[in-house]
Amino acid sequence: MPGPPSHPSLSALMLAVLRLYEHRTNIDVWSFLLEPLRNLVPCEEVKIVVRCIAPPQVTSLGSHDREARRRVIAVTTVDRWPAERIEGHAALTQRIQVIPSQEAVRRNWDRYEVVQSHCDSPSAGRATCRACNVGGGLRCLAAVPLFDAGGNVLAVAKFVNRRIWSPDGQQQPSLEFSQLDLTMLSAFSAIFACVAPHPFLPLLGTGQLQRPQVKLLLGDYLMKVVLRWQVPVELRGQLCHEVCFGPVDHEDEFQGFAGPGRCQAREELQTVPCGYLEPLEDAGSELELTFEFEVPILHAGPDYAFSVRCRNQQMALEWSEPSMRVSTCLVPPYPEREGLRLTPLSESAVQLEWVPFRTCGELALVEYRVVAQAAPSLSREEAPSSPSASPTSPDEELGEQVVACFISDGSRAMEMTTVAYLQSNVSYTFAVEARYPHVGPRDFSRALRSECFCSPTADITLPAPQPLALDSASPVEVAARQGQSEASPPLLVRWPYPKDLSSQLVLQYRAATAAGLNRFQVSMWNTVPASASVEARLRLQAGGDPERLQLRLLRLNLAECTAIQLRVLMTQGRGRAASPPSAWFHPRPPARPQRLELQLRAQEAGLSLRCAWEQPLQIRAPVDEDVGPVAYAVQHDFSRGNGIQATRFQAQFREKQLLRVT
Repeated sequence: MPGPPSHPSLSALMLAVLRLYEHRTNIDVWSFLLEPLRNLVPCEEVKIVVRCIAPPQVTSLGSHDREARRRVIAVTTVDRWPAERIEGHAALTQRIQVIPSQEAVRRNWDRYEVVQSHCDSPSAGRATCRACNVGGGLRCLAAVPLFDAGGNVLAVAKFVNRRIWSPDGQQQPSLEFSQLDLTMLSAFSAIFACVAPHPFLPLLGTGQLQRPQVKLLLGDYLMKVVLRWQVPVELRGQLCHEVCFGPVDHEDEFQGFAGPGRCQAREELQTVPCGYLEPLEDAGSELELTFEFEVPILHAGPDYAFSVRCRNQQMALEWSEPSMRVSTCLVPPYPEREGLRLTPLSESAVQLEWVPFRTCGELALVEYRVVAQAAPSLSREEAPSSPSASPTSPDEELGEQVVACFISDGSRAMEMTTVAYLQSNVSYTFAVEARYPHVGPRDFSRALRSECFCSPTADITLPAPQPLALDSASPVEVAARQGQSEASPPLLVRWPYPKDLSSQLVLQYRAATAAGLNRFQVSMWNTVPASASVEARLRLQAGGDPERLQLRLLRLNLAECTAIQLRVLMTQGRGRAASPPSAWFHPRPPARPQRLELQLRAQEAGLSLRCAWEQPLQIRAPVDEDVGPVAYAVQHDFSRGNGIQATRFQAQFREKQLLRVT
């Protein structure tokens, strides 16, 4: 009875293809292909060398020889293709390589191959066949590269010692592979590229992805981690990526966290699907693909570790080694230097100023919150001068109230806010708290605390600054000139204070704006900035020495107001005191006389000069209308020559010119 055919059959090819299709997503697909490939091209042994990321972990106990293990195991793995072996040369050239051949003789491939010949006949079982050992160890070998759809060599199948069936049903050794054998192996390699999924995840069954690299990015509106990892170039294609991260509470930076399915609780970890990602083009490596993904961090404070994995619709790889831990702890905003300046604006309002807080890293936005607390009723002599002098009790903390809250980017030289609706007879303490508005902990951190504050009292021994009734023709010598022209003319103010006291005084002003007929709206007290106040001296005669009179030249933009008042505030020393306010006056200088008429008359006593000009009517309220207190005070002060209708001029007589009016 004739034996099986000695040449490859189409049925054996179809059987190998069906077995490949059945286990194409199984990580042990190579083990399932051993028997079909031996039936496709009858040979003594079939070995498959699989490309993987890293060498597999050896699970056997005791000492062993790695090279001897590779010779007896049918499926082995390599992290890179060895160019000196036949399987490496077949993978690198992507062509079927055979022994014997001229290339095999030149590279001496047979020195790496050790063959254990055995026969598969039912009668012989696994015993060594005498006919198979006629030719000695290695007689012939064919290395067939197996591709995926992307052209990546996933594995190399090695067919060792071709055998043919004899007419009596026994297998006889053959010295080489026929052309029909190589054609059948080439056909199986082409079908394998069509059936095997791309990318082929079982390629990585014996290894894991590399440890991802992590970088923390801070922003005013978001805290995120930029995660970057590398995969072999064979995984190029439609592949999903997943990121798993969670907090770590140990000091070992290389340990990371226990990934899913390990000792750490599952609810402490978060999995973020990345979807389909495109590799970075500027990675600079031809053997690896680099991917990048941004993971937003919702809870700042703990240390995090990250792990990644790849998957498709059929299977998923194991999680990679955890990344180096990254800390998300943020230093809260803190003051660069201590100091909280309080400037009273009225009997019920105060202005707080402090230096902008320093921030962490690239953060710029800071959310400030001002808290006020009514202090116990103390006399001014007993009021503490420092926050540490009066510790706050738990009962007093209950009386705290948020009086201001705003977000600043730190672009201004001083942060300031106004607190209104204070009681004039109550002392207060203020505290400034800060946090980042969008990232970091949600609790405010208290950084500054003021001393006990109460509204200043009027000191009649402290004179008020008074404006000088001078026009544009008055000779004034300015100590420091300003190059830029102001929108409104300057104001001259008499400064009747000694120089040693001037450093402790703050000049303030408030404006009254007409809101209706005989109705004015008065602003709070505003502090005159140091750049708007310049020392000046008055010169009574042209070309003469200036008079020893201390003046201040104020440059304020008060074009729209009707009247202003001035006062000085003593902010240093024990307690606070303010001078009585000055009289209401109009900020603009007197206008020149309109339609001036001059008439020189000769009388018995001598010559007389008669001057006439137009004067606008004074703004007076109707008799039946009630005049408010501010309007009454403004009209009263304007009647003394400080109002809008005030007119002053000078007349000078010269030779050859009867009269000159300026």
